[in-house]
Amino acid sequence: MLRGLAALAVCFYHVVTRFLSDGNPLRWVGSYGYLGVECFFVISGFIIPYTLWRRDYGWSDAGRFMLARVLRLHPAFLGSLLLVLLTLWLPTVMPPPWHLENAIDWGNVALHLIYLPEWCGRPWLLGVYWSLAIEMQYYLLVALVYPWVSRGGNRAALAFAAVFAASAFLTPKASVGHHACMFLPGMLMFWWKTGRIRGWQLGVCLAVMAVLLRCHDGGFRGVAAVGLAVWGIGWWRWRHPAGAWLGRISYSFYLIHTIVAFAFLGWLTPLIGNEWGRTGLVLVAVALALGAAALFYRWLEEPSHRWARRCFRKRV
Repeated sequence: MLRGLAALAVCFYHVVTRFLSDGNPLRWVGSYGYLGVECFFVISGFIIPYTLWRRDYGWSDAGRFMLARVLRLHPAFLGSLLLVLLTLWLPTVMPPPWHLENAIDWGNVALHLIYLPEWCGRPWLLGVYWSLAIEMQYYLLVALVYPWVSRGGNRAALAFAAVFAASAFLTPKASVGHHACMFLPGMLMFWWKTGRIRGWQLGVCLAVMAVLLRCHDGGFRGVAAVGLAVWGIGWWRWRHPAGAWLGRISYSFYLIHTIVAFAFLGWLTPLIGNEWGRTGLVLVAVALALGAAALFYRWLEEPSHRWARRCFRKRV
């Protein structure tokens, strides 16, 4: 459910800041939705090592684990990439006034397949893709260091946390290290929930992380978002079928919400001069994006879940 709410926040951020005026209350609320990405990183910081812990993961499982993550994420990513390419191609065959000349950089498309455009100085074809690249780097990092940390006791865990936190100030923005202050709170919650660290140690470490995040990002909004995600992982017990559904489709929704919503709003908002009319269109666009994400999940993401589970079963 947390992932679903984070994806919904990101969606509102993208649509309200692009299509609503400054004085609109929905724009003011939605303008903080970019913090949903930070919540994603905190959740991944917890759930990935937790998954490895449950499966008694060792270095010999690294290949199967990474393959499972690719099978889990890549089909939906490729589907969204095809939709992006379609939106770039369609205007080239449309009659005036919709005709546009879009040149597709196929070299950049190839770099997308291995999540490397930013490292090669190329732009992302869709704004949300940068976070997928960070996630893939995090999976690789955890796959490599988890066995060492799990066998090394508290000192190994805290040593890794210190080095990872320092990397936030020493590594480029395109690297997972730059975002360490968002992944680490989730990892700390994992260590606490599995008995690796005590409650007082968790509190001290989270306080240190809050200070580092404040210094790194230069504001308190990120600290608040990370704190909310930590609270959700540790203490939120409320469950609802709608929230569970939103959580299931959150990845598909995250991938395609701008494609669907921007296409819908780009055609219709120029025809609506009234701000409240545009607000209604924004809400309809979000609903359409949710519906499209449900279909995307059913046709692409759900099968990929099954492939990933078969690839990375629990060892006997």
